Amino acid sequence: LLCAVRTGNGEDTGRLLAQGADPCVRDENGRTPSSWAAEQGNESIVKLLLDWHQFQLSSKDIIRRVQQQSAKEGVSVIECFSKQFVSLFDTKDKGGRTPLSWAVAGGHEEIVKLLLQRYEIDIESKDKKHFTPLWRAVKEENEAIARTLLEAGAEVNSIKLEDEKNPSASGTYRGHEDIIRLLLNTDNVDLNATNKQNETPLHIAAENGKELAVILLLEKGSKIDVNLPDSSLNQTALFRAAKEGHEAVVKLLLEMGKTHIDVKGQVYTRVERKKILGAPQTPLEIAKSRGHEGVVKLIQEYSQEYSQSQRLQASS
Repeated sequence: LLCAVRTGNGEDTGRLLAQGADPCVRDENGRTPSSWAAEQGNESIVKLLLDWHQFQLSSKDIIRRVQQQSAKEGVSVIECFSKQFVSLFDTKDKGGRTPLSWAVAGGHEEIVKLLLQRYEIDIESKDKKHFTPLWRAVKEENEAIARTLLEAGAEVNSIKLEDEKNPSASGTYRGHEDIIRLLLNTDNVDLNATNKQNETPLHIAAENGKELAVILLLEKGSKIDVNLPDSSLNQTALFRAAKEGHEAVVKLLLEMGKTHIDVKGQVYTRVERKKILGAPQTPLEIAKSRGHEGVVKLIQEYSQEYSQSQRLQASS
């Protein structure tokens, strides 16, 4: 059956299912026929598996087996039916990935819709790298699938722990305008959502010089905390942009008028293969130490204008 599905042979797939082949059979990586069909975008085989499973769940044989399982395990019949469903369409391979995850990664929008429409599968299922289907859609810059998942209730603030980015942060890191707008315009999006290091999407966009992402984030105004430092090194978005020499991003942050330029952050340096934590520095100091003259000039000009403004306010 696995061979038939992997080669896209719908006729053999149907014949083998009719002969009693196990649709939950796994290969050496723990992948099932539904997993392979979803990744390949083979809609006819996915429908075949879905229809076969629906037929099985409505047959007298499955009812008898579920009743027996319910009595044996001491759980409800509904729970046993649920287990029968999960065994085929929410089953995970050795990497923790479901058919939905594979369909998203393959860019197969119709398969994604089919899976979401036919059954209540776990849309927040995380693989061993803690990727959710939505995170994968963002990673692949697939706006259509990301929109489909969001409309189906995917959580935009969910955290992907391996590299500590949630979908919003990942979108800003990659700089895809349509994806960023889609995520930021989601009703319940938390623009200050943080990971274990207390990094926000703005931190990540600023450090990577993603000017467009920074603009779109700053457009949210009061919803964005531009001065929020991370928890590991006390770095603000301005500090990170200054550290990397991203002049355009530094200018955007300063022009907002609410950015604190004196918050000190720290950086690690390597000394004889060891990471040494340096002394706290302001964004201006870190820019000077790294030779980012354009950034230095921007911060100095901003500082002078700010000081002059403060003096005028004090005298009025």
